[in-house]
Amino acid sequence: MENRIPLPTDSLYKFCALFGILLFVFGFGTSIYITYSTNELLFKSDIEYESIRLLKDPTPVDIAKQRGIEKRVEVALSDKKFFLYSLGTIIAGALFLMIYGFSKWYRVTQPIQDETARLELEKLRKEVNGSIRRFSARSHKREL
Repeated sequence: MENRIPLPTDSLYKFCALFGILLFVFGFGTSIYITYSTNELLFKSDIEYESIRLLKDPTPVDIAKQRGIEKRVEVALSDKKFFLYSLGTIIAGALFLMIYGFSKWYRVTQPIQDETARLELEKLRKEVNGSIRRFSARSHKREL
């Protein structure tokens, strides 16, 4: 199976930097989703809770539902806090990977690649200049 997305396997630093970006985007998107889903649960629970609270003569089932709603809200808020702290740790690790990877890539790997490209360009220029001289020398001999 052919890989359509080229992965940066040529440099560990490049891999760290791009993996850090992936983790950062994942963590940020997940934190938005957790906040949204918790808010949705809280709004729905609030409506249910208030509808039961406004009953004049609640049955034992209604009281149990009310306690269940209170517990569900408590657990949802606790889970949200835990998940956001966990995602904060993941995002902090992602930022470290990005900074480490990009800085090492820029300071260690990229100068070597730049020097290699510069030397290849010089080599090609010399080859082209040599070919032009040989070509012009041949055409000069033909004219004589």
